[in-house]
Amino acid sequence: MDNTTKLINYLQEKEVKYQHLNHPECKTSKESREARINAGGDDVIGAKAIVIKMDRKGSGSEFNLLVLPGTHKLDSSIIKAYFKADIKSFRFATTEELAELTGGLVPGSIPPFVQPILDKLNHLFVDFALLEHEKIGFNAASLTQSLIIQTKDYLRVAKPTDMFAFSQEL
Repeated sequence: MDNTTKLINYLQEKEVKYQHLNHPECKTSKESREARINAGGDDVIGAKAIVIKMDRKGSGSEFNLLVLPGTHKLDSSIIKAYFKADIKSFRFATTEELAELTGGLVPGSIPPFVQPILDKLNHLFVDFALLEHEKIGFNAASLTQSLIIQTKDYLRVAKPTDMFAFSQEL
């Protein structure tokens, strides 16, 4: 089963109402937001999903997912400060690592979920700024399909490991 089908089945199983949109290929948060609107979707904030590799002190490496508003950028200094007692270093996953960890997904197509959708990723961290929005939109494991759901439903079914402020507005 592909990741898009897996994601939609999971949302249905958890009784999450969603809007499913097909649109032209898009890779950036800005392109995705415009594509969702042009496809008839609500004008909602995008949930940008970034896979990072963290080298933990004494316990090896792990790949985690950071989710922030599409209108924001990751603040590396905050990540370093937040995890300073636990990590030696962190970096963005390479395109090859991303494909291996996600069943072939490419940058821009990563949905903001770990288990059970992207089960090779260890932890999900959500930026507080995402909580300021009633609904979120995100690419549904595809550059040509998006989903829009209530933020409260996203948090209920995504089950973040932790939430903290780690981004800045662009």
